[in-house]
Amino acid sequence: AGYATFGVSCNVNITERIGFHRGFEHFADFTGPKFGKGAPAEHALAQLRQWKPLLDADGPYFLYLHFNDVHAPWTPRSPAFAPDAENYGGERASYDAEIRHLDAQLRQMHAELGWNDDTLIVLVSDHGEEFGEHGALGHGYSVHSELMRVAMLFSWPAQIAGGRRVDTPASLVD
Repeated sequence: AGYATFGVSCNVNITERIGFHRGFEHFADFTGPKFGKGAPAEHALAQLRQWKPLLDADGPYFLYLHFNDVHAPWTPRSPAFAPDAENYGGERASYDAEIRHLDAQLRQMHAELGWNDDTLIVLVSDHGEEFGEHGALGHGYSVHSELMRVAMLFSWPAQIAGGRRVDTPASLVD
């Protein structure tokens, strides 16, 4: 459809080894033994810096980024790491610190790539985490709301002015 296609994966489930790179003109896979749970978002940002001349070329592009920073094991990153005395307080604080760290990396990407009001950004998470709510830590095979309710955010200032919250249940398929 006239779009240049780029993909970056830091998740072992989204790799060339399983064919996920098909359909992308450019695909970077930051997984494997060298990266443990997957490379941090900084690797994706470094790759985007290399691709910037291609991204700045005339014509639209589709960019898929799959991060694994907010996946166990969580890193207690400063300065956002602030554990409390609750059950799993340290784990929850590390999880929150990973979210803040990834948010900072996404802000940096936004600034460096010059995304503007005509850029559609879609952010979704694939699952949530439990922190003792049902006697479990992390995500396993349950369907509790802590795991099933995930973020689905759209930013497209040129088309979606003022923002709104949609309370109707939606699916990641949507």
